[in-house]
Amino acid sequence: MNQIINLELSEFAIISILLLGILLYLFLWLIKKYFIAKRLSNRNQQYYFLVEIIIWVVFGIWALKTFLSDTIYYSIAVITIFAIVAAWIGWFVIRDFIAGVVFKLNDNYQKGQLIKLNEINGFIERLNYLNLDLVNENGETIKIPYSKILTSIHFKSFIDSKTKQHKFSITVLKHDSLEKTKEIIRRSVL
Repeated sequence: MNQIINLELSEFAIISILLLGILLYLFLWLIKKYFIAKRLSNRNQQYYFLVEIIIWVVFGIWALKTFLSDTIYYSIAVITIFAIVAAWIGWFVIRDFIAGVVFKLNDNYQKGQLIKLNEINGFIERLNYLNLDLVNENGETIKIPYSKILTSIHFKSFIDSKTKQHKFSITVLKHDSLEKTKEIIRRSVL
């Protein structure tokens, strides 16, 4: 019987690839925990995920080159890896794009409208292709993928030009009576 794939591996090659994979994992984990989370802005943190994927793909291709000596099988393996990564990334893009189309068709949301999604609330700043930009009360822009919006409970506020909205907080003591608390609220509102 002919052998289809010629794998001539030494124990040293297998152990060295496994150790390098573990060291790479620990290195990336340390960078993520101590550098990325503390020193980069949220906008730049989302790119680290892409960099990490690229590093693992390069490591996987290098490991395959060590295992597969035949160039035909190596080429097939590399093309398969790239196809899997492209399909995986494409799935997220297509999922959010389709969810965005469904979101825009089902609900009549407009720029400047107040919306609440689970714990996040803010005014709609922009309806993008893949995500919704909200501005919260602190002025921070929050990007929410449409796929997360469709799976969450959302409330929208209808504020017309005749309606004014104000937020205020009132501090009352625990031991104050109900009548005194009502009076404090009445004075604060009026």
